[in-house]
Amino acid sequence: MPEGTLEVLVVGAKGLENTDFLCNMDPYLILTVTSQEQKSSIASGKGSDPEWNETFMFTVSGEATELKIKIMDSDTGTEDDYVGDATIPLGPLFLEGNISPAIYNVVKEEQYRGEIKIGLKFIPEERHDRSFNPAEIENFGDDCPANSGKPSQATGPVILRLSHVVNALMHCNSNRIQMITNTGPATGFHFLEWPQSYPTKRRKNREVP
Repeated sequence: MPEGTLEVLVVGAKGLENTDFLCNMDPYLILTVTSQEQKSSIASGKGSDPEWNETFMFTVSGEATELKIKIMDSDTGTEDDYVGDATIPLGPLFLEGNISPAIYNVVKEEQYRGEIKIGLKFIPEERHDRSFNPAEIENFGDDCPANSGKPSQATGPVILRLSHVVNALMHCNSNRIQMITNTGPATGFHFLEWPQSYPTKRRKNREVP
């Protein structure tokens, strides 16, 4: 499932049921994504057609499937009145990445109670994990970091097959080989000394009598 940041733009609402009979109600919103909850400002005296033009940010993980918006009427001295709610599925947003402000129905007890205008934007979390492609492996030996004396910088774990490592070693002309291994969230560098020559044992020629 996608992970990243959900940006919610609340424009306004229209045709809400006015729960205050003697005056215009004071609506506000409670926005919920999984266990995260945020409240809008109170649109004092705006009644059935409030405007907010407020933006809210949520951290999205694999558990987030919908955005719930509950509309309440703020009352002084008594419990706030429930006006209605809207539920917006997030699946289409994860595919599109951005949904321009659109109208969603507000319901109460499964009956239409007005509409609310919401815009959505999803910003995926940046991921740095990657694998070498064949071209990088083929050119690895021609640009051996040991030639410059400094290790190259990697942004994430690197996965090398044994055949790729062997190919890189065969192409590296330096006497110091840099091996890159996957060490988890941060990539570590291990340097192996590659000697100029190897000691060899030569068998003495046997003298023929």
